[in-house]
Amino acid sequence: RIMSHFAHHASVVRRVFVLAFFLLVAASVVLADPRRRNATMTLFKTPEGWRRTSVHNLTASRLAEEMLFDHYDRVHSMFPPERGFDVVYLHEMDILEDAMARARARMPHARFIAVPDFLKPWPSEPLQSSEWCTALPPTRFGRGYRSMCSFFYDRVWSLLTDYELVLRIDVDVVVYSFEWPDHPPKVSSAMYVKWDNQEVVNGMIGFFREKLGVPCMYDNWRYSAPYTNVFLLNVTWATTDPGLRRIFDSVEDSNCIMISR
Repeated sequence: RIMSHFAHHASVVRRVFVLAFFLLVAASVVLADPRRRNATMTLFKTPEGWRRTSVHNLTASRLAEEMLFDHYDRVHSMFPPERGFDVVYLHEMDILEDAMARARARMPHARFIAVPDFLKPWPSEPLQSSEWCTALPPTRFGRGYRSMCSFFYDRVWSLLTDYELVLRIDVDVVVYSFEWPDHPPKVSSAMYVKWDNQEVVNGMIGFFREKLGVPCMYDNWRYSAPYTNVFLLNVTWATTDPGLRRIFDSVEDSNCIMISR
């Protein structure tokens, strides 16, 4: 049973999800390896005051820091280390040493992982369409946003191979209650959708059907896709399954995430 509503926190609209039992199951069950730890994973945007560049908006920086600390307190209370969980925070490699020391002191049980080469280069200018997708102008979803999409599509999992199961919880999401299932699925989410902005899915049906020979959720809307701001994944499966690796590598090679999001 999942209820959602919008709440204001420090003038920032945040998505709020209540997970009363567990995420909806969308895939077959795979037993987790009890010898490996599980983790929550959150990518946070570095507050301005933590960066190696000048601060333009100190108030916004403090609000971002407050949101991060509040997120940690909630997640750590639900997923304590003694139950086999690590609380992982991913960040770009631009944080001042004193800021990182302050974060570690305030978030003592968090594991911080720096993400190298987070920003991907733009395709050749002007943005070129590919065989499969039509370019969106840079003003529609910037380089940082498209890089984030690319990162979460596949690149992130290679940083988390120490873990069996990873639960992504975005920094602007509040989880009020959670119970870990006895038999976790390979992949699951708090919400499933059958829609998306048409301009960002152009070419997907042809790409998956003709190039990969697999169905696409946007093909007559016969399939649902997991919403990814609260998202569970078996990392071993995602990084070793040959069929998945073929799909991930093909999408990455197409560069359509950077071309058209």
